Amino acid sequence: MAEDGFTLPTDAFVEILLRLPTSARRRFRLVCKRWRDVINERTPERQTRSQILAFISCSSRSRALVFDKVGRPQYTWTYYSSSYYTAYVYMVGTCNGLICLLDADCPAGADVDSRTTAPMSTITVANPITGETKALPPVPTAWDPNRSRGLYAFGYHPTTGQYKVVHVHKPRALASAVARRPATVHTFTLGDSAWREVADPSLSWSYDPSCGIVAVDGSTYWITSSADRLMALDLEDERLTSFEAPPTARHA
Repeated sequence: MAEDGFTLPTDAFVEILLRLPTSARRRFRLVCKRWRDVINERTPERQTRSQILAFISCSSRSRALVFDKVGRPQYTWTYYSSSYYTAYVYMVGTCNGLICLLDADCPAGADVDSRTTAPMSTITVANPITGETKALPPVPTAWDPNRSRGLYAFGYHPTTGQYKVVHVHKPRALASAVARRPATVHTFTLGDSAWREVADPSLSWSYDPSCGIVAVDGSTYWITSSADRLMALDLEDERLTSFEAPPTARHA
């Protein structure tokens, strides 16, 4: 590697790279072509075989099972809801072995599904292999009586290495000025202590709860209530943008 002014032997360079977080190695790929080639060829991101994760929700007690390569349960983790009423526990999402759960505390018969929050709810991120859990603080809008249920998503940004929970909340459909307020978006980064509100310069959109919200490749997406636009939130800089929805979405 001496021809580009870098005299450290390649093997030694690789040993240094392997001691760095994956997110740092991704950034170092931008230094030059030689660094990119070494990182791509000598420091694979995943050294182990992916495992199957199954989540089973059963009333107030839910289980996550991690299976080995021959299909036998290798790890079993149980989540017990602290709900006073009938509990509804849903998996918001999973990233790299972590699972994000919505524990919705609702009276029986409440209108709740896997994409919506309840009047009283808790978000927990867990590692079913180690048993570690992190209960998130309440979303700032969760107790607003003028706002309806919202949507949750759990995502991972491959460049920053950060895991984030996204919450989209909108006003209730009431005949008042409050009801005409736009939807709001909050994010929570694992390792932080509070939710952050995402600034939206347009202040003119709402969402369709029946279509849900998805997290893909470091961004989250949902469709507006008019079905003519898709909203996109970049989990790296938390910038909110929109683009025209495909015809199939507009005519659904």
